[in-house]
Amino acid sequence: MVARSWHREMLPDFVWLAAMHGRRSAWRAAYEPLDLLDEFVPDGRRILDGRLSSFALVPEARRAAARDAVRTRTPSALSNDLGHMFALYPTCPARWLYEDWLERNEPNTERGLEVVRSLVADHTDKFGVRETRLRMAAISRYVTHQRISHPGGEAMDLVPEYPGRLNESEQRQGESMMRAMWGALFGMEVDEDPSVLDWPREFWTRNRELAPCQIRGQYDRRVPMDTGEDGPVDPEPLMHVSEIAKVLEELDRLGGELREAQRAAVAGPDDDEGMSVLLGLASRLFRLTHDLLERPSARSPATAPLHIRAILDTRILSAWLVHRNDREIFAAYREYGIGRLKLLREHVLADLGEDLDEEAHAFVDQLDKRVNLETDELWQSVNLGSFTNKTMRDMAVEAGLKRDYDLCTPLTPA
Repeated sequence: MVARSWHREMLPDFVWLAAMHGRRSAWRAAYEPLDLLDEFVPDGRRILDGRLSSFALVPEARRAAARDAVRTRTPSALSNDLGHMFALYPTCPARWLYEDWLERNEPNTERGLEVVRSLVADHTDKFGVRETRLRMAAISRYVTHQRISHPGGEAMDLVPEYPGRLNESEQRQGESMMRAMWGALFGMEVDEDPSVLDWPREFWTRNRELAPCQIRGQYDRRVPMDTGEDGPVDPEPLMHVSEIAKVLEELDRLGGELREAQRAAVAGPDDDEGMSVLLGLASRLFRLTHDLLERPSARSPATAPLHIRAILDTRILSAWLVHRNDREIFAAYREYGIGRLKLLREHVLADLGEDLDEEAHAFVDQLDKRVNLETDELWQSVNLGSFTNKTMRDMAVEAGLKRDYDLCTPLTPA
């Protein structure tokens, strides 16, 4: 069994349904144009379920007529805002809906980006009500086309009553069941036809070209550098302000080089497994170095080893991962970190106990979302050991950093 990602593999296909539903889940806004387009879709294994990839089912020879029918009978399905968005994605399976609109209008890239950003940002919570209703809309199309059926009973009997005739607890129960059902349907669909994932992959790749990640330029300074006065830095006068300012200037230059290297390194989603780990470690190295260099007091004999050892371990780990360059090892490292976060959540819950106040409830809710952000906790294993059988010394030897390891090991506090 394979866990599928809502954000990476499913959400890009649901953006048209998200636009149709809006914030109030206007079901009919999506159903009416889909019912209309059914007239243009030939019988086959797949159905037009509202996902962008399913719009490719309309044969090219019938797309002009289908587009005219939608514009005439359900014009709200072809808003100008969506036209600006579709213009951003030449390979989008539903772009033909706006083919004649694009011939008559000049697309606005910023407006299109604003639309797609809002649709994605409003539907990132895979356990959210709106996100669940997108899946329910697609499932309802399967029911309409008699592709799935059920005998009823317990949770399934809640579906026809959803949402208006159910209390909140019953709504959450029905939503949970629908998410599980969609996960099973989607998993089987991908197994049968892996090309279902083509559009989501192209969506995220294109977005990296349109809107590259904004990487933080500077860190907040604990030591004021713009007072116009020079002198020893309190509380320990190990350096003058002018000296630490020069150090931080060089550190900012190094940060700039790191940002440029990050942008150049991130090519596409297929490379994310290893690159996300290496770039995360590079960012950790920069933060650790920044924290050490910004505060002269951190370089005292009592505290410097704590910083230096953390920097060394991160340096050795990243160099070893680059040296091995093994996708399975990168995946093991990520899974190890996700599992440790899950374990931390369990320890926090045990420490807080059952009688939680409002602030503790909010904290636990946020922690739950973070634990389940990438992979449902059901699929997360907790490793109490390490992600590899290699020691830090073994990694240092293999990565050619044994000298660094030998010099810094005596600094480890007893």
